[in-house]
Amino acid sequence: MRGYVVKKGKSYYAVVYDGVDPGTGKEKRKWVSAGPRRSDAEKLVTDLVKRRNQGVSVATEKLDAG
Repeated sequence: MRGYVVKKGKSYYAVVYDGVDPGTGKEKRKWVSAGPRRSDAEKLVTDLVKRRNQGVSVATEKLDAG
C-alpha cells in the first residue's frame, strides 16, 4: 500500500492508493484533508496506509491524526 502528502493552498492532504478502477483501468486514490501542518499529514498517511493494509475502509473525511 502506498501513500504520500500533497500541499494545496494552505492545507496538506494525505493521499492513499486505493486500487485500480475496473472500468477505466486508472489508479484510484483517496484524498483526506490533514490541516495546515505537514507533520499531521505525514502521521495521517501512516495511519491510513496501516488501516488499509488491515482491510479497513479509508474514509474521505478528515480523521483525528493525533
